[in-house]
Amino acid sequence: STNPAEALPEPEPELQLTSGKQKRNAERRRDAWAMRFMRRQSTAVERSCAKTSDPGLQTALH
Repeated sequence: STNPAEALPEPEPELQLTSGKQKRNAERRRDAWAMRFMRRQSTAVERSCAKTSDPGLQTALH
């Protein structure tokens, strides 16, 4: 295997637990940031669509 982590000995269960917890927390933070970012993007698109009266351009943006 080319994964260097697999060559290392197994970490202590407590370490695995905390690293797993930190990983989940980091993923949760990243997901929350992504949700805020996507919401901001979609509202910006909706705002530009509301300004545009051309229905062809509105469907193209979505």
